[in-house]
Formats: sequence, C-alpha cells, structure tokens
Amino acid sequence: MADMASFFQNPFIIVVLTALAVVLLLVGFVATKILANQRLADRRVATVTDNLAQIGDTVIRLHLSLETIGERLCDIEKKTIGLAEGFDQSRQELADLAQNFSGDRQMSRAIELARNGAAANELTLATGIDQDEAEAIVKFHGPGKS
Repeated sequence: MADMASFFQNPFIIVVLTALAVVLLLVGFVATKILANQRLADRRVATVTDNLAQIGDTVIRLHLSLETIGERLCDIEKKTIGLAEGFDQSRQELADLAQNFSGDRQMSRAIELARNGAAANELTLATGIDQDEAEAIVKFHGPGKS
C-alpha cells in the first residue's frame, strides 16, 4: 500500500489522473449535449413529419374538392350551352314576330292610306309593300269601298 500511496503522491501521476478526470468530465458533458441535441432533433423531425402528414391530407382534400368543382363546372357548361341555344331560338322567334308585326303595321298603314284616296304607287313608296299588293289594297280598300 505504501507503493500505492507513493504512486498517488507523484506529481506527474496526479496531473495525468486530473487530466484524465477532466477529459472524462468533458466527454460526459459533450455526450450529454449530443444526446440533448439528438432528442431535440428527434422532436423536430416528429413535428415536421406530423406537419407533412397534415399537408398531405390537405392536398388530398383539395384534390377531391377540385374534382368536384370540375364536375360542377362541366354541368354548368352543359346547362349554359342549352340556355344559349334556347336564347338563340327565342331571339329568332322574337325577330320573326317583330317582322310580322312590322309587316302588319305596314299593311294597316297602306289600307289607311288607300281609304284616304292614295294611289297604288303612293302606297308602295310610303310603306315599302309590293306594287301588286298596293294595287290589291287600293282595289279593295280604296275610297268608296269601306
């Protein structure tokens, strides 16, 4: 034991043992710090993984919503085409009615002019009806025929 006591009293051994103890403490601190950083990194990775999973779910819901919107837009487009065709048909019918009304108005005016004594050529100029129609109107609606 005396050898052991003299061994530990040697300044070189004391320095070496102290240095070894300091190195072991530093290694312990570094290992603790590395483990703490690893745990922090693991938590961050877990958070990022959860966020990515939520983003993936959101993308899937968005994709489904876009498909639904696309289907609805196709339905609206089909209905719009039908409405446009109906509108064009209604516009044509209205134009036909307007032309018929205009023609009826011209005939009524021509009859009125004929009753007031206008000649067939005057009716043609005033109303734009054909000469044959004007002559027939003068013949049947001229003065003294009412």
